[in-house]
Amino acid sequence: MATVTYKKVAFNGAVVSINKYVDGIFSSNFGAPKLGDSEIPFLLNPDYRDYKNSGIIAQDPDIEPLLYSEYKDIIPVRLITTTNTVTEIVRYTLAQRTMYVAHLELDIVNMTDAGTPVRHLEATITAKRISNGASLVSTPTVLVDQTDVAGAIPVSAIVSGNDFVIRVTGISGKTIHWHLSGKIKIITNDGR
Repeated sequence: MATVTYKKVAFNGAVVSINKYVDGIFSSNFGAPKLGDSEIPFLLNPDYRDYKNSGIIAQDPDIEPLLYSEYKDIIPVRLITTTNTVTEIVRYTLAQRTMYVAHLELDIVNMTDAGTPVRHLEATITAKRISNGASLVSTPTVLVDQTDVAGAIPVSAIVSGNDFVIRVTGISGKTIHWHLSGKIKIITNDGR
């Protein structure tokens, strides 16, 4: 006896149809109602009717591939340092066969200690990952660097394994507030 299975197919996050497989081989595809839609028109399709009458629950859809390119906001990050230890402020794992272009804004503030510098930094950083291991593409481009004490508050972009990392170094004995925000453009050949 043949084994029949069903799998949902999604587009833009919504289930739009169902694939039928017989002994693991694709057999047919038929429309399915979106969440909240009436299924009455779909019951006119014999494939959908067979699916409903089978009692088999369709498997969840595969995760949709990335778009060829898309922009994502970086969730604002706030970090407080009190030492001159190198600290990660953000780490992103890069997907395979993907390039990332990040436009970051970093504000470094200490308004309580006299003589402690402040800094506003904007930079574009490009990284890529082909298979295993991410790499920076060239060096980060600093677009804006406004500070009242040059070079006093180090910031660096590195890669670590498959991750892209922004690191900061505070000042010993000073409470420094770091505020990071920005956008990332993600580009892939494998998109839809």
